[in-house]
Amino acid sequence: MNKPDAKSSFASAVKAGRSRLGISQEELAGRAGLHRTYVSDIERGARNLSLESIEKLARALEISVSSLFSSPGHPSGSAEGTVFSAGPDEWVDILFVEDNPDDVELTLRAFRRSKISNRIHVVRDGS
Repeated sequence: MNKPDAKSSFASAVKAGRSRLGISQEELAGRAGLHRTYVSDIERGARNLSLESIEKLARALEISVSSLFSSPGHPSGSAEGTVFSAGPDEWVDILFVEDNPDDVELTLRAFRRSKISNRIHVVRDGS
């Protein structure tokens, strides 16, 4: 069996969150301040998302950002074998590669606001 890719795993989490709240794509889009077709594209796995959009969706779905990177059915909220799976007591390090210092600060601020407490390694280039 193939592991789901990041986009389809994220899409499933958004659909599940929307279903849990009993709201339409249009309602989710309104709550998140996003366009309905953008939400539709997300749920089809056809969009690359910014951290800002991910944060808006989490707020609109009334869940944590990390919940969007997991699937239902596993005690920690993630399905076994998904690309995002980590045990409930496991922390993964985040490698953030960005050469623009302003973007680094904005991203780190978004992580803090989202209460992401993983260790984050920032490097300025791919080498």
